Amino acid sequence: MGSFRAVAVGMAAMALWTAAAGGFARQEGHGYGPLDRFQSAVGEYMALREVVKQTTPPLKITPDAEDIRAASNAIAEGILRTRSSAKEGDIFNADVAELLRLRIGASSREPGCDVAEIVAAERDDHGVPPPQRPLVHDRLDWGRGLFMPWCVLRVLPLVPDELQFRFVERDLVLVDIEAGLVVDVLPDALPPRVSWKNLRYADTRAGSRGRRWPS
Repeated sequence: MGSFRAVAVGMAAMALWTAAAGGFARQEGHGYGPLDRFQSAVGEYMALREVVKQTTPPLKITPDAEDIRAASNAIAEGILRTRSSAKEGDIFNADVAELLRLRIGASSREPGCDVAEIVAAERDDHGVPPPQRPLVHDRLDWGRGLFMPWCVLRVLPLVPDELQFRFVERDLVLVDIEAGLVVDVLPDALPPRVSWKNLRYADTRAGSRGRRWPS
C-alpha cells in the first residue's frame, strides 16, 4: 500500500508541474516544442523525486549539520538508485540544448551582461585549481557553482523550487538543491570568449572518477 501511495503521489506531482509549466512553454508558440519536452522531462524527474522522498527522512531546518547532511545524502542516494540509468542530455535534450545556447549567447551580448567576464573574474579572485567538469549524479560543489546573472536567468525555462540552475565554468548545471545532486548538464552553454583562453577544467572526461560525497 505504501509503495502504491508513493507512486500515486509522484504521478500527481508530475501532472501538476507539467500543467503549471505548460503555460510558460506554450508562450513560445511552437506547439509541442523543445521547451515542452524539457518541462515534460523535468516533470518526470519531479515525480521520481517525490516517490524517493516518501521513503526518506524529511530534510528539516536544524542547527545540527550532521542531521542535515544525513537527510541530504539519503535523498541523493535514493535518487541515484531510482535513476541509475540517467545520462547527460536526458533533460537538456538536443533541441532544447541548441535553443538555450542561442538564448544564453544572445543575453551575454547585452550591455552589462558579459557572463564570460563575470565567471573569469570569479576564477581570478579565488586563485584555485580548475574545477572538475560536472557530471550527472555528481554532488555539486557549491563553491564552484556560480550565481545566475538576471539577464541569463530570465531567458531560461521555469523549474520547480526544488531545482536550480548554476554555471560551472561554461557549463549550465541543473541541480537538485536538497540532494545537492547534479540532475543534468548542458556543456558549453556559455559562448567562448577571449577571456576564457586561460581557463580550463581539470581533465576528468578521459577517465573514471569516484563521486564526491560530503564527509
